[in-house]
Amino acid sequence: MFACALQGCAEYGARPVSPAQGGRAWIEASSPRFRVVSDLPVAEAEAIARELEQGLEAIDQVAFDHVRTRLEPTTVVVFSSASDFHAFMPTSVEGRFYRRLPGELEPSPLLVLYGSLDDSSRVACLHELTHELFDRNFGPAPPWLSEGWAQYFSTIQIEPQRIRVGAALPHLTFTLDSVPVTAKADDGSIVLAMPVGKVAPPSALLGMDRGTFYSSVLAQDLAQQEAAREEAALRSDSLYLGAWALVHLLHAGPAPYPKRFQAFLEGARHAPLAAAWQSAFAGLSAADFDHDFRVYLAKRELTVLEFKRHATSLPVVVSKRAMSDAEVRLYWARLSSGLSAEIDAVRDLDAAVAQAPGSPEAHYFRGLHWLYRRKSSAAERDLLEAARLAPSDPRYLFGVLKLRIAQLPPGERARLGDPVMQAVEPLAPVARTATELRTLAMIYDDLGQYERALEFAQRALALAAIDSACLDTKAGILSHLGKNQEALEAQRAAVAFLPEDAAAPAIVEHLRLLEAAAR
Repeated sequence: MFACALQGCAEYGARPVSPAQGGRAWIEASSPRFRVVSDLPVAEAEAIARELEQGLEAIDQVAFDHVRTRLEPTTVVVFSSASDFHAFMPTSVEGRFYRRLPGELEPSPLLVLYGSLDDSSRVACLHELTHELFDRNFGPAPPWLSEGWAQYFSTIQIEPQRIRVGAALPHLTFTLDSVPVTAKADDGSIVLAMPVGKVAPPSALLGMDRGTFYSSVLAQDLAQQEAAREEAALRSDSLYLGAWALVHLLHAGPAPYPKRFQAFLEGARHAPLAAAWQSAFAGLSAADFDHDFRVYLAKRELTVLEFKRHATSLPVVVSKRAMSDAEVRLYWARLSSGLSAEIDAVRDLDAAVAQAPGSPEAHYFRGLHWLYRRKSSAAERDLLEAARLAPSDPRYLFGVLKLRIAQLPPGERARLGDPVMQAVEPLAPVARTATELRTLAMIYDDLGQYERALEFAQRALALAAIDSACLDTKAGILSHLGKNQEALEAQRAAVAFLPEDAAAPAIVEHLRLLEAAAR
């Protein structure tokens, strides 16, 4: 989790000057799974791509024996200047991770930060990437497991022949004293030593919902008085440290914890996490769990596990190129949020299109901007132009399809020959993401072409095996085909993999109807 700075200064910094107007030059450094765009020196941007690539590869190797779904390529926007970064992010934020930027049609992981990677920001980046890997491979999880897992693997250490897992978190440690202690580390940073007795124990963490777990973080951000802010910060540190330490115990602690935890992870390949946990940890009392946890922490000798690095690990190849002014402005427009940034975003989008009228990307993002704001005519102009310029690119074709769907009168079905189907026909042969494939499945299902719909739904699930929306779509199609038992199984999985705080009454109601029909 990116840390927050709580100093009181202006909420946003001054917007940077674009390269064409005399601002710093930007470059793109791309590795297999990362695209780093930055105004840092080329060598530094390249180093960030290489470090993140190696870190993600190592986490992939040691954290997930059986990967259900791999992480999509991640864009990392790195400003060299904190002031430039804070033109787009509040001063309370030191970095931010997006699964999908507001107004964009498909998930596209994006990290935003500033400066070269140091120990703290590297851990923060790997923490967020581990969250993504975890969510895509295990589905919704209790907050202690999601955060503890991300914390545990974020400090991964990579050496030429080995990988080390379980190193201490930066700026946090434990003490046997009765009150928290802060001290300066060798590098001048502040380290918090949390009393073992004040670290949240398993009995508190295991039953804690997301609202309770994260409420201390929210309280810390909103608190007006310093004493209340410090109290909330200590509560938050207690929970995050407890989650990390609990995952540490389960991975590397004394018997029977690692064996039970491995049984849990194996069970989670075939069942929702709650059922897998209950099966693996049946018979273990809460009192014993808490006692063993405290003893483990009191030793202050947390085990670091070592793994042989795969022989297939090759030097990371990073390609580099200069970015145009139009490309830089597109990123700035996409990162702009709130009414105060609307004028700047439109100015950047218009400038990008003016500078690169033959760029489908510039037209596409300006079209999305207007589609998000329900200005259909403006959106149509640009989305159709993007598709004309790149007629085989599924992203642009999908943009046209979403436009045509948005233009339908409420409740109107898609029909062969109407604008929706005219947008479907070029997309169907080239669609490649779960979102695109699921949308096509829903349209063909609505048309009564159930076999065709099922084909697209299955392809979507091959890319997003535990996505509740994809499972729900497949269940509906199976039901229409008369495959009621298969439909029921798919719908039960759709509900089981819903995030804890998801508002998805239609998916839950669909399960109720299928179960009622099966009686």
